[in-house]
Amino acid sequence: HVYGHAADMDAVCSIARQHGLLVLEDAAEAHGATYKGRPVGSLGDLATFSFYANKVMTTGEGGMVVTNNQELAQRMVYLRGHAMSADTRFWHTDIGYNYRLSNLLCAVGVAQLERFQYLWNGRTRVVEAYRKSLEGFAGIRIN
Repeated sequence: HVYGHAADMDAVCSIARQHGLLVLEDAAEAHGATYKGRPVGSLGDLATFSFYANKVMTTGEGGMVVTNNQELAQRMVYLRGHAMSADTRFWHTDIGYNYRLSNLLCAVGVAQLERFQYLWNGRTRVVEAYRKSLEGFAGIRIN
């Protein structure tokens, strides 16, 4: 998904099924986008969203991974928490990471989520202003 435009997920999912592959949606720039009435990020096995400062919704940095697969969700929680053993404190059973957003950045994200429709409408107004200003110029098309 690029610049808020959804990929052809029917084709992507069909190819993945044919080859026994998982589908990881890159929804970094697709907050609020839909594909055939379904939210982008709910079509594959996993999806990633970016909250970097230039996105529609931001926490300043960071992002999230979403899935409806419990096994994948548990694995992600395990890895993002330094891959620590559930049985032995501070024992790392794999290479893990510290991929947690701070409470402060989460609070910024919640505030952004509460304003999401306003932010989305602002983005739409900007696109329409570009479309109107650039109509009639040969070779320029705004999707």
